[in-house]
Amino acid sequence: MHSRIILNHRLTDVARARIDAVSSATLYGRGVFTTLGIHGGKPFLWPQHWERLASHADHLGVDRSGVDEAAVHESLLRLIEANDAAEARARITLLSNIESGFWQSPSSEIKTTLMIMTGEPRD
Repeated sequence: MHSRIILNHRLTDVARARIDAVSSATLYGRGVFTTLGIHGGKPFLWPQHWERLASHADHLGVDRSGVDEAAVHESLLRLIEANDAAEARARITLLSNIESGFWQSPSSEIKTTLMIMTGEPRD
């Protein structure tokens, strides 16, 4: 993994990034992710990856109202540049913060946490 990530559209160092320990994502596994290649500084097959991520989020009930394609794409491009990740891989994760189930967490202002990471490409 590279040294910087995007957390809720903010560029930050990996060591400083924090998510809630108690959420639907951590207690019940309510989250989705996609991993894609980065070639020439561009996300490979971006529309297809976004469509799959969005479809899986909708199927699982992960709220996407504050997470739109254009903003996520722009955040991904900023991270690619910040990490000098022209030839790499990226993981985009949506984690649900909405209360549900027996173990409920204190309300979070953010319904869904967005996390984007880049790393070296796989062989």
